[in-house]
Amino acid sequence: MNEIINTKNLSPIQEPSTSMQKDKFVEFPDEVCFFGSDYSDVDPTYVPDSADSSSSKEINKAGARHNIIIPESPNIGNKRLNHNNLPNEVITAVLENLLDRVWASVKPLRRRKQAQRQEWKRNIAKRRKSAGLPYKTNGITRPAKIPKTVNCDKCVFKCTEKFTFEDQNNLCRHYYSLDYIARKNFIISCVQVQAVKTRRLQRMSNKKERSFSKKCFFQKDSDKIQVCQKFFMATLCICVDVISDALNKMDSLGIYTGDDQRGKKVPPNKIKEDEIEFVKQHIESFPVVESHYCRKDSKKKYLSQDVKSILNMYRLYKELCRETGKNPVSEAKYREIFNKEYNLSFFKPKKDLCLLCTNYAKAESKEELEYEYQEHLQRKTVCQAEKDADKVRSNNDDAFMSVTMDLQAVLQIPSGGESILYYMRKFVVYNFTIYEARLPNNAYCLCWSEINGKKGSSEIGTGLLYYLQNEIPKTVTEVSLFSDTCSGQNRNQYISALLLWAVQKIDQLQIIEQKFLESGHTHMEVDSMHAAIENAAKKNFNKQRS
Repeated sequence: MNEIINTKNLSPIQEPSTSMQKDKFVEFPDEVCFFGSDYSDVDPTYVPDSADSSSSKEINKAGARHNIIIPESPNIGNKRLNHNNLPNEVITAVLENLLDRVWASVKPLRRRKQAQRQEWKRNIAKRRKSAGLPYKTNGITRPAKIPKTVNCDKCVFKCTEKFTFEDQNNLCRHYYSLDYIARKNFIISCVQVQAVKTRRLQRMSNKKERSFSKKCFFQKDSDKIQVCQKFFMATLCICVDVISDALNKMDSLGIYTGDDQRGKKVPPNKIKEDEIEFVKQHIESFPVVESHYCRKDSKKKYLSQDVKSILNMYRLYKELCRETGKNPVSEAKYREIFNKEYNLSFFKPKKDLCLLCTNYAKAESKEELEYEYQEHLQRKTVCQAEKDADKVRSNNDDAFMSVTMDLQAVLQIPSGGESILYYMRKFVVYNFTIYEARLPNNAYCLCWSEINGKKGSSEIGTGLLYYLQNEIPKTVTEVSLFSDTCSGQNRNQYISALLLWAVQKIDQLQIIEQKFLESGHTHMEVDSMHAAIENAAKKNFNKQRS
């Protein structure tokens, strides 16, 4: 927790002796600072002030995995860094940040895990069958392709005497190691086609006369040896139709010009392309928003929280199909297109997670993190105790006021259960809330839209100054402000300058204290206002649907 105490004449006031961290907002420290998930520096939608853009060069934003910010030291200049003096955890964090950014630029943009079709059992069986290896189908194991036994005693070429079984097996394995086109070209290279030399007269035969004759050869020790067609087919485990197909589709250069037609037949129940295109048009009709908490290099888009789920989108799709007279696809196909073709998710406000506590819980060896973890818990306890003490004092001292403040997650309007609202582009509204610890716990919602401003320090400072000038009781001379450690909104030099100006210009205020809770443990009373707003919106949505 950090504290700034200012007076009318800017004279320093003694700070309480607690374990609170000291912080200066005007100059960044030279050492590495570790921050938690409260920080909007990793928020891609955060747009700093114009003055902020100049100071953004002083801050190197690290990956969201470690949430590390490494300020650039003004004393280093153009000198070469001595990496031997850097802590090991800093070097590791920088390297992991670089690897994360490289992976984010090359990883496929898919919402869910995709089916690995090549690992399916039936596809594995198809590949093994095509390669001539043993495979299993329908629970039956089929043997591998091996040369068949042929009786060539009456063969004029004496094939079995010229080729051993080992030679046949080598030829068979070589043939099945080729792809479909290469096998056809292999057959063409081993078969010679020539005109029929002698035709025998067959009076009582229905057989069609041959238009050409074939000679089959196998290569052995750089010699081309002729074999009979029966031995040729038995060695390669093929039928005569395979040879005929290769020869019939051969061009003038002796190259196979056909194509593998297996698996290319269009199924009778295949979904039409126009139906798939209509599903894509329906998915793209929903407006998308950037994430409020997402890391900077994330390309994922988010649908409005009114959409809720893919099932709800499919319900709207079926209603649209009934209105237009189209045949809807199945829910499984709709879900497949959504997950495979789009990198979309559903907007859900993210809860603050403590990075240090998460790393400690997942660490296999907790000894290295034990000291830092215990200090972290102690700071959390001190911060909460300080807030509780100020809350008690605020109810007992009329001159003292303790408040908690926070910016709610992005609100979108219009919001409702009507189907037409799902396809409308949402209007972004920001809500900066202030909650007084003194009974009756007055609370204030300072709202503005994306037309009026963003969610940087200028907007937060404007709302805070309005509260100090107009809403705070006249009897209050000392104010204690509790907030999270978001540097883009609360913890920066612009808010500090504003408080310095306010303590001088507002007559009744003598002291303004700005205190920050421990990063990752920033649950405050003001969060109850956000929950009340979200619950009311949810009840209204359910009422409209019913």
